[in-house]
Amino acid sequence: MDTMIASGYTLYPHQVAGVKFMAGIEDKYQRGGILADDVGLGKTIQTIGLILERPGHTLIAGPVGVIPQWIKVLNIILPTNQYSVHSHHGKDRIHNVNTVMKMCSKNNKKLIVVTSHGLIEGMDKVYEFGESIKIRWDRFVLDEAHYARNPKTVLFRKCNKLHAHTKWMLSATPIQNKIEDLVSLLRIGCNLRGNTKNKLKIKQLKNTFLLRRTKDEIINTLPPLK
Repeated sequence: MDTMIASGYTLYPHQVAGVKFMAGIEDKYQRGGILADDVGLGKTIQTIGLILERPGHTLIAGPVGVIPQWIKVLNIILPTNQYSVHSHHGKDRIHNVNTVMKMCSKNNKKLIVVTSHGLIEGMDKVYEFGESIKIRWDRFVLDEAHYARNPKTVLFRKCNKLHAHTKWMLSATPIQNKIEDLVSLLRIGCNLRGNTKNKLKIKQLKNTFLLRRTKDEIINTLPPLK
């Protein structure tokens, strides 16, 4: 985590554990999962820690409002000689993702693209980003992933269809109404084929591929404010 420290960021113990959890899942299972920490516990920072620990071409998607913050923190932390960070939204849209990715690879850099849920939903219709559905990313990250909890939604279908070696779902509320909400996110993150209602299987998947910490759990482990 020396790169983060040099950028002015120091990870708390629970965030270090989160990065190790995510990297461990990718190493052992060759897939992603769900990071479901409470709001304010640093899901963004932990994800960037994962990108540093396991470099790869990464596509990040979230609501429009979170894109500037992602871009800001990514640009602060990631070394520019190793990563190329791009916003794919509004006037900043990439015209040919495949070309940019090949250029990054040629220069020994990893491409990091941050886009919106809306452009993921329409990525095979939008000319500038249409080829992204055919590109195989090293990693896909869905921020505020509970928006994909309904398997009937376009967002769920496109995230499920998108080609990525690993997929990570970030959400403080992975279960909003029913256990099926969690199953939908597990289907994307764990690359499951089809649905499952087997409670034992769901429990096993949850225990293996989901990490959740609440503020009440963490508060006593944080150093006192000075």
